[in-house]
Amino acid sequence: MAVVRECLARIYAEPRLILARGEKALNVTINNCQLQHVGLTYLTFGAAAQIKFPETNYFSMLFPIRGKGQITNSMITEPISPERGLTINSAMSFEASYSDDYEHLVLRIEPATLLKKLAAIVGEPITGPIEFGSAPAVASSASQILRDYLFFLVGNLSSPAAPLPTWAITESEQMLMVLFLHANKHNYSHLLDEQPTEIAHRQVQRAADYIEANWARPITLESLTAVTGACVRDLFRSFTRIRGCSPLEFARQVRQRHEGNH
Repeated sequence: MAVVRECLARIYAEPRLILARGEKALNVTINNCQLQHVGLTYLTFGAAAQIKFPETNYFSMLFPIRGKGQITNSMITEPISPERGLTINSAMSFEASYSDDYEHLVLRIEPATLLKKLAAIVGEPITGPIEFGSAPAVASSASQILRDYLFFLVGNLSSPAAPLPTWAITESEQMLMVLFLHANKHNYSHLLDEQPTEIAHRQVQRAADYIEANWARPITLESLTAVTGACVRDLFRSFTRIRGCSPLEFARQVRQRHEGNH
């Protein structure tokens, strides 16, 4: 138990672990991968257990793989299962109860970085914190896309093949954050729902030129907005209409062309 608590404390800031009545032993597996702004954790206890988590400085989204459980904070209790995940706001303490066969993958995201991505998408400063609402159903379209991409990334990170290049990891983190913002309802969701407007051809060309010149580096939303002066929502709409693909798909094509020349 002490070893498990110590391992969890490295990720979750000293949670309290309690075995369910009748449980005498744990068969714990914890795999944690901390990227630059995103953390990924796989966890299973092999016994029914309860954990009390203190406040954290990141957003969490639970993706149950097997078993069931529930999450309780000061206001509500939410069930979790492979059919229904849960999103937890930063600075929120909560209690979690898991069945003996429960296992899940957790996505953790830094709030400050998520705010910057949101501001780049909508093209205006975000002055207040993001607050997420109730848990989305895993079966919903946006949540399922996020889940699929997350498990795809975990598979690549776990592969014994050569490690992913820096640009791939940075852009993968970025994709997770964008999908996270669209998969969960929050106090700025209305900004994401606004219809994009067309931008000038010269702005699209600036984006294409920037990607061509920086293909070996990460292409971030912030860099594209700085180069074009357009928000990501409008840029992606116009770029796709004019070029027939999104800026990130264009970056993939440029990389394939350059790598094919070597």
